[in-house]
Amino acid sequence: MNLDDSASLRQRMEAWYGPSDVADVAPVPPTIDMPRALRSWYEVAGRWADAINPSDSTKVMSPEQLYVEDGRLVFMTEYIGDWAWATDTVGDDPAVYDRSDDDADWRFLSPGLGEFLHLFWLFNAVTSAPAVAVKHLARPKDLSSVQSGMHHIATVNWRCPLEVLKFYEADGTLAYIASDAGSPSAFINLGASTRSANPVFESIAGQSWYRYQRRPAVADG
Repeated sequence: MNLDDSASLRQRMEAWYGPSDVADVAPVPPTIDMPRALRSWYEVAGRWADAINPSDSTKVMSPEQLYVEDGRLVFMTEYIGDWAWATDTVGDDPAVYDRSDDDADWRFLSPGLGEFLHLFWLFNAVTSAPAVAVKHLARPKDLSSVQSGMHHIATVNWRCPLEVLKFYEADGTLAYIASDAGSPSAFINLGASTRSANPVFESIAGQSWYRYQRRPAVADG
């Protein structure tokens, strides 16, 4: 799937959540200026109640809450406001920038807003999945189990919470491996779309992994 394509995003969300919660989403009013990629995001993710902001760690603002700061259109913030993400105010698929409270200026993060929003959803869908398994200080065999048992989607710079994220998927399962550049240690987060037994999830998450369950994104099948 192309990560910057709205049809691919919708296909991945349908596979994760099931049929959309609403038949049609009201388009963003044309009077609100924003890049095409962000407008498409609202119209696709808005079809599922949990898709726009699937976790409490970060929040994509509603169209009415967008604002310009130092020449950038701010569209997402970390939940306590320590980190913010912005894009250019015009263009089809402009770059993404981020800034923490310690930064004086916006820093370039990603060349494309559409891909960034797609991966943002993947990142939060994992952490808010109905069934989650976490492995801190992942060992080589833990990394190998993800890399051999799942399909690699993308490797990207992220910075918050860690510098490098590698995304993976398999049947009803999403995962990311997070690490800092040059660090030998890594962190794995694995999520399943339902609480029901998932062969991929169970084959990867060993006994030493920390597991927890959240409210299912879709009814268990």
